[in-house]
Amino acid sequence: MTMSFLVDQCYGFSKNLEGLVDPTVAAIKDDEATVGTEASDHDQIIDQKAAAQIQAVARGMIVRSKTKKQTEQNAVMETRTKAGQTIMNEEEEGNESIEDNIGSVRELLKKNKTTWERCQKCLIGEKDGSTQTFIRVGFVTVHTTTENSKIQFTSKAEKSEKSYDMHSLEVLPGKLEGIFEVQHDEFGYVNYEGFLEKSLLLHERVLQPFLLKLKEHLEGVNTLLEEIDAWLSEPMTDLAFLRKTFELDETLKITTETTTLKECELEDDFQVNGSFNIQQIRDQKMLGKLLVFISE
Repeated sequence: MTMSFLVDQCYGFSKNLEGLVDPTVAAIKDDEATVGTEASDHDQIIDQKAAAQIQAVARGMIVRSKTKKQTEQNAVMETRTKAGQTIMNEEEEGNESIEDNIGSVRELLKKNKTTWERCQKCLIGEKDGSTQTFIRVGFVTVHTTTENSKIQFTSKAEKSEKSYDMHSLEVLPGKLEGIFEVQHDEFGYVNYEGFLEKSLLLHERVLQPFLLKLKEHLEGVNTLLEEIDAWLSEPMTDLAFLRKTFELDETLKITTETTTLKECELEDDFQVNGSFNIQQIRDQKMLGKLLVFISE
């Protein structure tokens, strides 16, 4: 057997082998292509499903948003209708515009808040139903004593209490009740500021009589608070009277200790022992005349 014969045999065997390999490789490549196509189609299906789900969620959110908005609009319309049914029969008074009335109400709210902040510093005890008790300390009585031809004027501050019915701060007028939810503060009094802000949702035709009714109520509240504030402020008025009457400066302070206001000698055997209620105009005049008499 020659060398060239062996080479030819080997070459032929390798060609046959290539023939076997090529079809196998081709088949594998065809399978891969098929798998790739199927995978691509599967991915597209998944993407389409995901897109459909996203669109469904988005549509649901839009529907819910529209539903929520519609609910809020319905609530506003219901409130306006309720307010209209309640107070539209009220006749509008005055020529003020809605803006002027809103300004007037805000001014009353500010004034009432400031007055109440002063008054609540003098609260005493627990609230009894709608009754609230306040306390003040001030000079009330001037006492005169005479001893060894010497007359002496003294006074000391006294505590006094007074109770007030605060029902008007706890409720709204009947015409304004049931339109909005009413909030109260720690004392059980209506949060009028919040109530006003809610009322601005009303239609103008309803808002105008609504504001007039609220303004009228707040004026009543203001009258009560001013009355309480005036009573609590009387001690300062009485203090000013004593300073002026006895020619004293601001060193005279309100104190519960006995304070000497004036001492003077009497030439004659003159006796003056008594008391003057300086919260009474009549007693104030008598005290003034006595001081003039003993100084002559």
